[in-house]
Amino acid sequence: MLLLGDRTADMRKLVPVPESLVAAGLAAGVLALGILKFLTANELRRWPEWIGLLLALAIGAGGWLIYSEKSEAAPEAQPTNP
Repeated sequence: MLLLGDRTADMRKLVPVPESLVAAGLAAGVLALGILKFLTANELRRWPEWIGLLLALAIGAGGWLIYSEKSEAAPEAQPTNP
């Protein structure tokens, strides 16, 4: 993104996806890959695998909180009669 400079704002206008949805998607990806890594290390689980699982769960929960906060905070447009 730093290499693109001023073009970044133009590119964000082309993709009409809310930032909270992108954050939730990335957090879900980290969570899924973290759980997959935890499950594949089934022969000998030491403390780093458990820390990784806890961090993946925390990132997933944070993504969910960001997504649910933005969707609840968005006020609905109410029609006004002049």
